[in-house]
Amino acid sequence: MVFSTERTDRRASAGYLRFATFACMSADFEASSETFDPISDGSNQRNFVVLVAYQVLLRIGWIFKTESIIIPAVLDSLGANGWVRGILPTLNRFGQSVPPILVSSRLARSSLKSVFLFQVTAGMALMMALFPLVWLLPDLGIGQTILFLVLYGLFFVFHGIHMIAFSTLQGKLIPVARRGRLLLVANTVGAIMAMAAAWQLLARWLHADAGDFPLIFGFASLCFGLSAVSSLLVHEPADKPIRHDASRHPRFHQSLLPVVQDGVFRKFALVAFLFGTSMTLFPHYQSLARQELGIPFTSLTTWVIVQNLGTALISLAVGPLADRFGNRLVLRITMLGIGVMPLMALTFAECKSLGTYLYPLVFMLFGLTPVTIRTLNNFTLELTDAPNHPRYLSAVALCVSLPIFVSPLVGLVIDVAGFAVPFLLVSALVMTGWVLTFTIHEPRRS
Repeated sequence: MVFSTERTDRRASAGYLRFATFACMSADFEASSETFDPISDGSNQRNFVVLVAYQVLLRIGWIFKTESIIIPAVLDSLGANGWVRGILPTLNRFGQSVPPILVSSRLARSSLKSVFLFQVTAGMALMMALFPLVWLLPDLGIGQTILFLVLYGLFFVFHGIHMIAFSTLQGKLIPVARRGRLLLVANTVGAIMAMAAAWQLLARWLHADAGDFPLIFGFASLCFGLSAVSSLLVHEPADKPIRHDASRHPRFHQSLLPVVQDGVFRKFALVAFLFGTSMTLFPHYQSLARQELGIPFTSLTTWVIVQNLGTALISLAVGPLADRFGNRLVLRITMLGIGVMPLMALTFAECKSLGTYLYPLVFMLFGLTPVTIRTLNNFTLELTDAPNHPRYLSAVALCVSLPIFVSPLVGLVIDVAGFAVPFLLVSALVMTGWVLTFTIHEPRRS
């Protein structure tokens, strides 16, 4: 009886500490042996806060280089055509697919994932710090565009590795029932702070026909650097060393094994592939609006704010849903919205004066994309054990990335035939993926 009373007192004290720390985040911060094993309650709380701070700083920097708005506008200002804009998603997803495969085994063997995460995030900050060279060096003509694309590709090499490093660290430190809450808090707080930064700074640095891009990318680099430093503040127990057997399978073979051997994962990978087709259109939404509706550069600030507002509102809704009902339901919701997005853009572009006011709603739906990517990763973490997380995560990244390699062709079609055909085709493919979400397995039921 004494042992029972002491255990009850300890649970009550721990519960009070959790409530005092996170009452502003959630009213149902439940304690369980699964939630806090194997790390102590205090370390769990600290890691939750640090990983939120890491993502918030990253989000603030990211709004100053938004893939769907700022980066394509930079190429437009350099005089690039549609097929050149189409290279952006190819470089983006190559960096988020091939490099993660090459380093996934090294990440799995790393005893401290947080140190690995610090290194690759610092690499993102370094690449972003070099972006201003495009405008600060003497005029290179087409060389400016080439230099920009090279730096952009290198940035996403680091970013792709960062994606699986963060997800692996999250899988190690954050219990399953807390990952939706982490997504909610990080995306909501990050979106609010990013919108405030954009309102104060980006609005000053964007003008009717161009922008102060060295200042924009310099500030983004600072935010990424601070994010890298914050990753070192987590409390992470060291993993036991894993012996590396390089002769057994090539790295690419290892990353494809989940698709070949795991039938449940194979169907899920097809959903990820169809979602990836949506990214082929990302550089062209802002061009569609500026060409068809005559919207100036100054509207980019409004668009990036609306996009981050969409991320915050969507995270508020789907974070609790993911924790309570599983990630499959969230995928059904987000895939439906992403499938509708190209249709909305085409419709609003035809509305002319009314479309000018309605088009920001398209960028609000862009907030579904980062939520979907995070949900795909969280779903993957539940499909396998921790030692396999880097391999499965790199396989998902590859599936999402495969459609992106036709992005230059999509840009060429837009140059020749206009926006309608590729936008309608992509919408049909994503909606097919939405239908498939009703057939995939929900790991929470196992």
